[in-house]
Amino acid sequence: MQFDFGEDEVTLESLHRQRNVITLESNAPSQAIAAMTSRLPKFLADVKDFIGRHIRPFGQSVNLVDSRKLEARFKTLDYITASNLGVFVPGGFKGQWLPYTEVLNRSQAIIDVLRKDLLNPFETHLSVLLTDHSHLRDNNLGGSLSRYKKNDLEALKKDFNKFFTGNLSVTDATYGDVVGRHADLPQVSKTLNDINLRFAAVDRTDLLKQVDRISEYLGTLIHNLENHPDEYTISAAMLQALVNLTYTMAGEVEYYTVHGYFLDAFTVSVRDSYKHLEKAVIR
Repeated sequence: MQFDFGEDEVTLESLHRQRNVITLESNAPSQAIAAMTSRLPKFLADVKDFIGRHIRPFGQSVNLVDSRKLEARFKTLDYITASNLGVFVPGGFKGQWLPYTEVLNRSQAIIDVLRKDLLNPFETHLSVLLTDHSHLRDNNLGGSLSRYKKNDLEALKKDFNKFFTGNLSVTDATYGDVVGRHADLPQVSKTLNDINLRFAAVDRTDLLKQVDRISEYLGTLIHNLENHPDEYTISAAMLQALVNLTYTMAGEVEYYTVHGYFLDAFTVSVRDSYKHLEKAVIR
């Protein structure tokens, strides 16, 4: 069973279709401005709507887990006995905690550099284009954006979904189902806490403000191209690059929320499991 995050009026798939239409039309140089002025305003508005609805559900509180009491108790309680104790899992979760934290850690690595590798250079490049519009006729993006490599987000989503093959209504398991050995427990806690601290370090409010600034720069650029066509001209390559980066921004900011959803659900389950286990084995 796959996780379904629901259908939105504007979806990443619909943005993908809009992006394809704009880039296809812009392949003919004479149509580049027409494509920009007729298609991009709606595309940009849809991107802002999509991002705004996907990034807002998360706050900035840090969820941490503490397994030290269990680690001490498990030094004198053998694994076979403990393996039958009950724990909690996110709905439909099947697998062990330690390898799942490894997937979360790889996923968090994308969130760690979202602003540094994509949003910051994109914002800087747009400000340059607005300051010196002669760069709009360039065929290549400058600086670090020209070297930006899009992350394979779909592959990571598939890695997550490999752990969710059960009934979504089932939220319980046994300690033996999720922990292969007592020695895994401290590593699960350490890695999970590290991920939560790093996730909280990417300020949601600042992220949304930066996306708004980028959208404002793009809107100003569209306005200038539409109202001052003699002064502002854009190459087809630059148009395609800007559209592709705007689409990439939407996808990666959406992924911020997908990652946060998985992280929050797992952290709550582990934290509640620790409390439940402590009651069962610590007198």
